[in-house]
Amino acid sequence: MIRVLHFSDLHLGSDYHGKPDPETGINQRILDFAARLDELIAFAEANDVDVVLFAGDAFKNATPTPTVQKLLAERVWRLAKSGVRVFMLAGNHDLPRMVANVTAFSVYPALEVENVTVAEQAGVYPIETRKGELLQIAAMPHFWRSAFTRQIDTGATPGDIDRAIDKMVAAKVDDLAARLNPSVPAILSAHCHVTKARLSTAQDLYGISDFELSLSSIAHRAFPYVALGHIHKSQVLNDEWRGGTFAAYSGSLDRVDFGEEGEEKGFFVADFEHGSLTAEPQFIPVAARSFVTVKAKVDSQDPTGSVVAAIEKATVSGAVVRVQVEAPRHLYEEVDQQRVRLALEPAYDARVQAIYPDESSPTVRDPRFAEAMSEARALEEFVRGDPALVMDADELLRLGNEIISEVLAQT
Repeated sequence: MIRVLHFSDLHLGSDYHGKPDPETGINQRILDFAARLDELIAFAEANDVDVVLFAGDAFKNATPTPTVQKLLAERVWRLAKSGVRVFMLAGNHDLPRMVANVTAFSVYPALEVENVTVAEQAGVYPIETRKGELLQIAAMPHFWRSAFTRQIDTGATPGDIDRAIDKMVAAKVDDLAARLNPSVPAILSAHCHVTKARLSTAQDLYGISDFELSLSSIAHRAFPYVALGHIHKSQVLNDEWRGGTFAAYSGSLDRVDFGEEGEEKGFFVADFEHGSLTAEPQFIPVAARSFVTVKAKVDSQDPTGSVVAAIEKATVSGAVVRVQVEAPRHLYEEVDQQRVRLALEPAYDARVQAIYPDESSPTVRDPRFAEAMSEARALEEFVRGDPALVMDADELLRLGNEIISEVLAQT
């Protein structure tokens, strides 16, 4: 039997809502993500996992700091040294836009790190476990829409282009399936956006593909398990594990912001025998950092007490908390902020937001952005289009996307 652990979208380096750890000086939220990986590794070591399959997006971006790279390398080495085979698929955040540049993963094959396989190109990768059993992983790393549009008639409509890309991807998956040894179990791992996938409002912080694929283009019957990455919400897209295909996003390992407040985080474990799944893959939750929204309506008889009572009803210990206090402005000013902060002391991080229901202002959209687009894309268009902002574009986009995600999570 071969036991495979599937996870994705670690995004090590994410520091939203973080502050320096007093012992290391590293942003605590970065350490949170590393701790989730530690939790996963402990499970793998205690439960005879043969292969850890990572379906892409190891880092927050394609240029991680040396500190962040070290945090990942230490953990990959720990797994590999224990005999677990590690398979790492490149996601959009792992791939530089310039083809000539190497990825942060490239160091592993360059150093010939034993038991670690890196898939930066589509192909079929053979894996031999420490027990001598064989597994094939067909890899579909992330690719940009432009990689396909160059092969499509320039006069095609957007809909025609999407359908053509879908057909080309299906043909590629057919090609990978044709390369398989039918006597050896096989998995397909892809980093992509499948049309029927459900998104969290936090997804815009890290972007989504500039195209979507149909499930039918990748759920090939030659692969009993399709291990997906890119979408942060854990979900099963196809559960035909008995003689068919089980396709799932494992989702990210920790919460990024309030857009993922109610989402369970974790990884999948699948067992293979005689080329097939022995049972339905199981989702294993991890102890992700909690994000908690407290909604409080101020009582005119006891303005402060009503806010504190709302906080005390919530589980705020160790959590990232936002308290949304609804009240007329004059009543909100009667709330004792010191008592509110005292009630929030058990939280890891807490912010109080006043909501004045009797005040509103019309929103006028910049005519330059009259066409339909997401808030995150509009922000990027604005920031990168202003010469005065270009030098600080990355930081402005990071902060702006954090605000956008918080606002969207309230709707």
